[in-house]
Amino acid sequence: MSAQENPPVKRPNYFLWTSLLVGLMAVTAVVNPTLLTGTIAAVSKFFYLKFDWLIMWLPLAAFGVGLAVALSPRFGNIRLGGKDARPEYSFLSWMNMLFTAGIGVGIVFFGPIEALWHYFHSPIGVQAAGLTEYQKVENAMSLALHVWGIPAWSLYMIAGLVMAYFTYQHKTECTPAAPLQYAFRHKKWAKPLGVIVTGMAILSIAMSVSSSIAMASVQIASGLKIITGFSFDAIGWKAAVLAALAALYTAGAVLPINKGMKFLGDWTIYFSVLLLLFVFAVGPTHYFLSTIAVSVGNILTKTVHHSFELYMFHNRDWVVWYPMAYWVWWVTWAPFVGVFLAKISKGRTLREFVFASVMVPAGFIVIWFSVFSGFSLLDTV
Repeated sequence: MSAQENPPVKRPNYFLWTSLLVGLMAVTAVVNPTLLTGTIAAVSKFFYLKFDWLIMWLPLAAFGVGLAVALSPRFGNIRLGGKDARPEYSFLSWMNMLFTAGIGVGIVFFGPIEALWHYFHSPIGVQAAGLTEYQKVENAMSLALHVWGIPAWSLYMIAGLVMAYFTYQHKTECTPAAPLQYAFRHKKWAKPLGVIVTGMAILSIAMSVSSSIAMASVQIASGLKIITGFSFDAIGWKAAVLAALAALYTAGAVLPINKGMKFLGDWTIYFSVLLLLFVFAVGPTHYFLSTIAVSVGNILTKTVHHSFELYMFHNRDWVVWYPMAYWVWWVTWAPFVGVFLAKISKGRTLREFVFASVMVPAGFIVIWFSVFSGFSLLDTV
């Protein structure tokens, strides 16, 4: 067949119109930040309050679908890329890259304070009547692990699972819209809907990554101030930290995976584990081990309960931002993490993909939060 008979598919110029929208939001943020943040907060709160019944159980549904695929004799043994495909990265490097792309700096900042926040602000913390102090502390820890554990990684897993399956088994592009356009390729609405999905994913990634970099720059500046005693609050220092983080993000994205994300992922985990081991060894080790045991039990017994609890007759401010805002946050990151996870998972079976991409990082989260959040809760009991 000649090139004239099968001309190349012309793709929409996503960069042009999405960059215009992102640029417009950026200008608004500089000129009138109150307008932008106020609008986003108002829209978000309306969405959370009206669709709370939908948002809360989505992560559990994602985990259920992934579990069904993994346990299925028909689908669980499917190897991404074909029967003879072999993984391009070791299991350790694979998990390091996933973990770095999925959460990264967030656990360092939120690890020590997440459970404390739930202890003081959740309806089942200090505000709850009729509970013992131990129950309030245990509830706070279980909420922290619920927000950052299995539900978060289930959303990443389902996004990566869908994109990886269609990319390697059906030879589609590795994009958020490709599975939709392939599955409904005979429908006229599939292509324009795919364009909208891709555009929304680009906008979501742009805003999520930019906000994460901005948040990380503030966290790093605050940490440097605590360590050195020197104030890094000046705009020049914050701009320098922001530029350094942006350079690292850009380098990790532009360089080949072996030289970019693999390097960052491996060293991020190495430093994190060293910090974890230090605190675990010099701190109250027996207390940490006991907290880990209780945390595992809470995950097994309270995950379903937390997924359907809306606290309808309590103050809704807490439940709007914790955990619903987290669920939406993980969803906005899912296109980025899903594409990246699909790219690095060739040669893995679907069963291995599901269990490893949920249980391994969630297991690390249990240990991390049990040590750091557990340590911060010691003064409350």
